[in-house]
Amino acid sequence: DPDPFDERHPSRVDQTCQLGLHLKAFFKRDNLVKDLFQLYLRENHFVRMGLTKNSFDLNVAACRLVLDIMPGLEITTLQEADGLTNQLYKWVESAEEPLNSYATGILSVVMEQHDFSS
Repeated sequence: DPDPFDERHPSRVDQTCQLGLHLKAFFKRDNLVKDLFQLYLRENHFVRMGLTKNSFDLNVAACRLVLDIMPGLEITTLQEADGLTNQLYKWVESAEEPLNSYATGILSVVMEQHDFSS
């Protein structure tokens, strides 16, 4: 029976774990990971591209993806994303559901790693 609190990468727990293999393949695509945190988790993604489209659906999808890849994510990636913590705070305080809930989940991981509680 696997330990639910085991924070190791899934492929280190079980070499044949499909989630672990998919996470490894995902994280090999450095540009995709970089774009996820620097572009798609921004409230004004489409405005910066010159479009008048709302980024809500993109932000929801990006947050869901971040939560899905969390077992294989190096926490330094979250810490290196400029302005991510402020954006997450903003979404937690004022965004509609489900973005509000997804941002809360990601922010909890960021805060745990930064040890904001002290």
